[in-house]
Amino acid sequence: MKCPLQNRLVSFTPGKYSYEIGDCRPEDCAWWDTENEQCALCTLASAGWLLNKELLELTEKMPKEFQFRDRMEERMITGDYNEL
Repeated sequence: MKCPLQNRLVSFTPGKYSYEIGDCRPEDCAWWDTENEQCALCTLASAGWLLNKELLELTEKMPKEFQFRDRMEERMITGDYNEL
């Protein structure tokens, strides 16, 4: 596995650069997540992705503004405010 924290710049010219990514060394790494047996950056990325997925599903289930507006206009016309 490659470590995103161990980047080495190999060459640089204006507008173009290249670098090498070092190998992962879990036994020496302070970023190693022993519980999930992976780099903590990968754990954070996975957690962020799952949180984003949950939030997207939640927003899809939420009623839209026009649904509230239509009900409010109907109540104003009929005078029925008991459902509020």
